[in-house]
Amino acid sequence: MRVNKYLLISCAIAATFSESFYLGHVLQSTAFFAIGASFVLSFVLFSALQRGLGMALLVLEILGVGFWMVFEAWYTSADLALQAQDIALHVTLSATLILLWLTAHDVRRLYSDNKTLQMQVLALRRQDTETGILTYQEFQYRFESIWANLKRRSETGFLLKITLPSMKHVKDSVRQEVSRTALASVRSHYDIVGLAPNDDILVILQNTTEEGVRLVRGRFLDLLSISLSAHVLERIVVADLKIDLSHQDSGSWLERAVPQASHAEQEHQGT
Repeated sequence: MRVNKYLLISCAIAATFSESFYLGHVLQSTAFFAIGASFVLSFVLFSALQRGLGMALLVLEILGVGFWMVFEAWYTSADLALQAQDIALHVTLSATLILLWLTAHDVRRLYSDNKTLQMQVLALRRQDTETGILTYQEFQYRFESIWANLKRRSETGFLLKITLPSMKHVKDSVRQEVSRTALASVRSHYDIVGLAPNDDILVILQNTTEEGVRLVRGRFLDLLSISLSAHVLERIVVADLKIDLSHQDSGSWLERAVPQASHAEQEHQGT
């Protein structure tokens, strides 16, 4: 299948160059550039339209050019030599349009497959490669296990939500620094830190008390004050929420506790 794609693209390129030399000899410069522009426009439309609509456009273009050439030959009483030249030109144009349509469809499918694969990689990735905190999918998965343990042992847990200023006002390096600091402020292999869909940084503290939450918050802010300016630090909001084990499951509670839209999207909706 991969060889066929490369062969198709090679044929399209070869046909385009061959046709360019042919058209340059049999057409005036205005018509030559007009046909070249129509090829570019056709390729763009083939890439943008669905396969069925692209095929319909291809057929319309081939038939339209063919009928126009027949009408022109009849209207000008063209001789056999000129008619043969028109036939060769129409065959060449049709073959190039077909190759452009096939190539555009292939490019569209490759783009779609690549986008799907990128989304799957992001979904399967367990940790943020730059900070080491968990992706939201992995955070949900581990929180489900923590939820079950808290319920079984009748223990208390808390969720810390660290909200950064709107992403348009804060550099990505600040988010990375806050993420690393949050990770350094908790008990490794016991508490978990993840990134929420709304760009908040989430921390699950299990088997702790309100006093333990205050200690973690203080440690986090102390460490953060070393690397961030006071202006940025005062805009970071740290909120805590006790995990309500009376909910049916961890997913429903987390969904209520953590908004899914990003803060930038929320601001946009608010305006």
